Amino acid sequence: MRLSAAVSRRRRARSAPTMRAWAGAWLRQGEVFGLSPEDVDFRRGLLRIRRQVQLLDGRLYFTLPKGGKTRVADMPSSVASALAEYFMEYPAVEVELPWGGPEPDHAREKFPLIPTTTYGNAIRANIFNVDGWKPTLAAAEVIPVRKQGGRWKASCKDSFHMLRHT
Repeated sequence: MRLSAAVSRRRRARSAPTMRAWAGAWLRQGEVFGLSPEDVDFRRGLLRIRRQVQLLDGRLYFTLPKGGKTRVADMPSSVASALAEYFMEYPAVEVELPWGGPEPDHAREKFPLIPTTTYGNAIRANIFNVDGWKPTLAAAEVIPVRKQGGRWKASCKDSFHMLRHT
């Protein structure tokens, strides 16, 4: 049990800046997972949203942001300081995934990603939601703590996406 708790704490520590970036810059989950250091402009206080990481049929891939359009988002100082600290603790990791879809015949692209797993892989939304987002909501007493082996009880209003509307 202690090992499990330690792993959970490490995962939450790695995901904290991801949550701050989402909440502070109103990014979609896949856009946060596709952020690269080259997308962060500390001097101007901007984030360039150039790609997202998507999950389809159990496979990850890079694609353009929603609507097929890149954009620039303001980066509040709280997000900038969280990302700067994160860069010092967890350097970006080169991740290679297919571009445009999970099919094996799609060309593969490689980008240094800011948020990655402890193994240096792109983050899977489904795992992040269960191991990162929902435990954070439970710790904040927004949703009930799940029972051992049970499922999380959270509604759509508690989804990560709702931070875009706050």
